[in-house]
Amino acid sequence: MATTKHSTASLKMSKPERLAPTKGRPKALTDRAYFAGLFAGVLFDKNHSTMSLLEIRKEAYQMADFMIAEAEEE
Repeated sequence: MATTKHSTASLKMSKPERLAPTKGRPKALTDRAYFAGLFAGVLFDKNHSTMSLLEIRKEAYQMADFMIAEAEEE
């Protein structure tokens, strides 16, 4: 039982690792990039054997542009 107390005491004294601070703020995710990422994931999942990655990327951005244009019309 003495070993259990010792191990818990050592856990309390250890400091958590600190991550190195990043310089500046991370880039904000645009609506176009967000939608393109969603569509690219779906297209890649369904068509990765029949479409090249460039075709998937092009189609994903076209669909994202369509979604943004549709949202602006409303």
